[in-house]
Amino acid sequence: MARSRTLGFTLIELMIAVVIIGILSAIAYPAYQGYTQKSRRSDAVVALTKLANRQEQHYADCNTYTNVLVDPGGGATGCAKGLDWGVSTSEQGYYNLTLSGASTTAYTLQATAVGIQAGDTSCATFTLASTGSRTPAACW
Repeated sequence: MARSRTLGFTLIELMIAVVIIGILSAIAYPAYQGYTQKSRRSDAVVALTKLANRQEQHYADCNTYTNVLVDPGGGATGCAKGLDWGVSTSEQGYYNLTLSGASTTAYTLQATAVGIQAGDTSCATFTLASTGSRTPAACW
């Protein structure tokens, strides 16, 4: 009498596969989160670069930098209008934008992480000055 063998997986084999998948997931998920945070940093870089370009255009037109990031609807025109950025957040909303230290000859732009991006502690704040200095340098 010939024995028939049933094909399939044993419970032990299935449990080993589940454990291996769990270990790989535990390693991969934090790396994935780090990569997504790094990719969102481009939102700050783009926003600050656009604001710096507007500041330079304002300087070319009015021979002075402005300290007005958002025109609150005061109806100002020409050089008194400022940058008229319209919003104080980056395009994708991961960073709040501020303009500080603005004078007739210099300015400092800053992007601060908010919401889900606030967990990116190593690059939570980007700064771009009129001199071209960018901090933190490793995040640009």
